[in-house]
Amino acid sequence: MSMAEEKKLEDLERQLAEAQKSIEALSSKNRELLDEKRATKSGAERQLLEAQDRIAELETQVAKVTADSKKAEEKSAAAIKAAQDAALAKSAKLGQLIRDEGLQRELLAVGIKNPVHLKAAMAMLREQVQVDEEKGEAFVAAKDAKTGAETRKALAEFVKEWGVGDEGKAFVTVPGSSGGGSAGPGSGAGSSGKTMGRAAFEALDPTARVEFSKAGGTLTE
Repeated sequence: MSMAEEKKLEDLERQLAEAQKSIEALSSKNRELLDEKRATKSGAERQLLEAQDRIAELETQVAKVTADSKKAEEKSAAAIKAAQDAALAKSAKLGQLIRDEGLQRELLAVGIKNPVHLKAAMAMLREQVQVDEEKGEAFVAAKDAKTGAETRKALAEFVKEWGVGDEGKAFVTVPGSSGGGSAGPGSGAGSSGKTMGRAAFEALDPTARVEFSKAGGTLTE
């Protein structure tokens, strides 16, 4: 081999060694980059998992709070409804007492003393009587004869007008009688019997009907 060829071979070997070093350096750098990427990816994944766990935990807490809140609302709504129902029942009962006591008082005031006739009159008029709960007053709705507008008529005024009408005056106890049944609807001042319209009789409760019949009462159409 000539010196020129040897020189050329040495140059090639040197270049090959340098290339090998470069390859090794690149491989080392590549491994380093891969390790960094792997480490970075692992950290990101770990953070993602932690975030997902935290989200799941928060969702569980939110679901529990929502369920507890719903239960509390339902319990509160039930308590409010129960209180409202109790208040309505109490109000209705109070309204009935105001109506019945007021009506009985006014019927007695116009002279309906007989217990049987008093029950009949109350049964006939009760449904017409309304109650102003705020004022605690009983009244009857009426229409103005001129304007036709609905107005309130005091219970006392209504009963007085009814008591002197054809229907009401038959219930009024005749002055001078005991008021315990000796006179009644349809009775005259000198009459010893009692008469009652069929509508009034049917408005009585069963006990009052029996009492009327036992007292010798008769029905008129």
